[in-house]
Amino acid sequence: MKDQQHTSSQKIVDPVQSMGARGVNTLAAKMVLSLLPTNTPFFKLNIDLIEAQGEQDPNADPEETALLKTEVEKGLGVIERAAIRAVENAGDVTVVFEALKHLSITGNVLLHIGEKSSKLYNLNKYVVSRDPEGNMLEGILCEDTAPSSLTGAAKSIVDAAPIAAGASPDRHVQVYTHITYEGDRVKWYQEIMGKKVAGSEGNVPEDGNPWLFLRFMRVDGENYGRGYVEMYLGDLESLEVLSKAIRDAALNAAKVVWLVNANGTTNPKTIATANNGDVKAGNAADVTALRLDKAADMQIAKAVVDGIRSQLAHAFMINAEVMRNAERVTAEEVRFIAQELDDSLGGIYSVLSQDFQLPFVRRRLFLLRKGGKMPQLPEGVEPVIVTGFAALGRGHDRDKLMRYAETIAQLVGKEKLESYINLDELASRLAVSDGIETKGLLISSADRAAKQEQDQQAASMQNLAPEMMKQVGPMIAQQLQQGQAPDGQPPSPQGPAVAA
Repeated sequence: MKDQQHTSSQKIVDPVQSMGARGVNTLAAKMVLSLLPTNTPFFKLNIDLIEAQGEQDPNADPEETALLKTEVEKGLGVIERAAIRAVENAGDVTVVFEALKHLSITGNVLLHIGEKSSKLYNLNKYVVSRDPEGNMLEGILCEDTAPSSLTGAAKSIVDAAPIAAGASPDRHVQVYTHITYEGDRVKWYQEIMGKKVAGSEGNVPEDGNPWLFLRFMRVDGENYGRGYVEMYLGDLESLEVLSKAIRDAALNAAKVVWLVNANGTTNPKTIATANNGDVKAGNAADVTALRLDKAADMQIAKAVVDGIRSQLAHAFMINAEVMRNAERVTAEEVRFIAQELDDSLGGIYSVLSQDFQLPFVRRRLFLLRKGGKMPQLPEGVEPVIVTGFAALGRGHDRDKLMRYAETIAQLVGKEKLESYINLDELASRLAVSDGIETKGLLISSADRAAKQEQDQQAASMQNLAPEMMKQVGPMIAQQLQQGQAPDGQPPSPQGPAVAA
C-alpha cells in the first residue's frame, strides 16, 4: 500500500531479496486454491434435519421420504453448480487472489461483489467503524473518478460545479459512498462535491450484502485488522540487512585488483594494457591480486540468513524451502511436511470462512435469485462451507480412518478385515473425507451380494459340467449304438451317425 502522498514520479525502494514477495505469493496461492478451488464446489446447500424432521409426516412411507430427499438434493446440486459457474464467469478468483495478498500485507481490504464483476479497494481508500464485538457499523469509501466516466445525476452535479482557475477540464473528482449496517439490512448512498447523488441509494438484506470489509486477523476493540507480514516483520528486516551485507561483500570479493610492486622491475602499464595470452617481460613476484579474506565471517552471516529463510519458509508455507536436503526423501516425508504446513493455515481459514466465504456465497446466491436464475430457497436450507478449515478437518479424519483400518488388518489379517469393519461404511467415510461425490460410484451391498451369487452359480455350473458329461456321456453313446436317439425317440432318417 503506497503512502497517501505518493506520486507517480516518486521511486519505491526495492529490497535486495525476494523472500517476502515469494512468501506472500505462495501464501495467497495456497489460500485461494483452498477457499475457491477450481471445478470443485466450495460450499454445499445443507438441509436442517431437525427442522425437516419436525415438518415430516410421522405416517409417511420411509421409501417415499428417502426418494423425496434424493430429489431435493439433486435440485440443490443444480443450484450449487449454477453458483460456481457464476463465480467463474464473474472472474472472482482473480480479484480474490489480489485481495488475499492485500490481506497478508496490510491486513485489510474491501471487496465489492457486483452483479457482473467484483472490485477491490485498498486500505487507503476507505475507513470503517465497528462495535466492540467486531461487527460492522458503517464504512465510507472514497474513489477518484474521471468526470467523463460519470452518468446521470452524478454527471449533472459535476457539470454544474464551477471549474477552478488553472484546473484541467478532465480533473478527477472524489465520489464518496456511505455504507451503514442497520439491523439485518445494509444501506448505502453516494455523494459528490458535498451533494447526495439522486438514485444512488441501495438497500439489501444482510445475505445480499455486496460490501465485504475483510480483515486478516481480528483484534478486539480495533476497527481494523492486522496483516500476516506484521508478525514476521523482524525476520524480514533482519534478512534484508544481512542479505545486503552478503551481497556487498560478494561484489567486493568479485572485484579484481592487481597490485604491482613499486620497487620492482615490472611496469604497471604492462599489466594494465596486456591482453589475454600476451607475452610480456616482467617478474611474477612483483605482481599479486588483492584478496578479501572475509570468507569465515561471511559463513556466519550465511548461516544466520539460512536460519531466517527456513523460519520464513515455515511461516509462508513454502514447501521447497523446508524440504530436507538429501539424496532420498521419502514420499511419506513429503506428504507429512505438506500436511504440517497446511495445518498451520487452520486459524487463517477459520476467520476467512466466516468473514469472506459465507458472505460471498450468500451474495452470489442472492444475485442468482434476483436475476431469476434460482428459486427462493425454503426455510432450513443454508450454505455450508466445505473447503478451507473444513477440508483440513476432513483430511485428518481420513488419516485416522486409514491408520485404524491398517491397525485392525495387522491384528486380524487382511482376509478377516471384513469380519471386524464395515467396508461399505469405511469407503463412504473415506470419500467424504476427500470430498468425493459417491453417487453412482460405489456399488451397494445388495447389488454386490447379487453379483456374488450370480458368479457363484456360474462357477458351480462350470465345475459340474465335466462331472455331468462323465455320467451322461456313456449312456448317450450306448443309446446311439443301439440305434436309438438319446431321448428315447426313434432315430432320425439319416441314421445314428447324423444324430451323433
